[in-house]
Amino acid sequence: MSKSIELSRLQVAAAKSAQLLESWLTLQDTASRYMANAGNIVQRMPALTNAENYYELQGAALLKPLLLAKQLKSFELVLGRLQAVMSELEAVVVAQEKQCVDGWAVLGGGKTQ
Repeated sequence: MSKSIELSRLQVAAAKSAQLLESWLTLQDTASRYMANAGNIVQRMPALTNAENYYELQGAALLKPLLLAKQLKSFELVLGRLQAVMSELEAVVVAQEKQCVDGWAVLGGGKTQ
């Protein structure tokens, strides 16, 4: 195989690796934001369950369970989105692993599967 073909294959592999890294970084940032959102919801729960925080409000008996239900629904949505992002991250990691094997093969270190 000529040196120019090998160099071209290596450049393609490097570009693909850079793209996968950028995807991973974007997804990791998104996952971090979802984790922070989930943490904020969990931190609010004690205040929402404390009856003293509702005593002066009219309809407090109805408001407390409604607010708790709303927070739990938000928590469920955030965790669902986080799970979807984690699945995407897994796909990127699998692609990165394949790219490592392929890149190693381009460098002459092994055969692709």
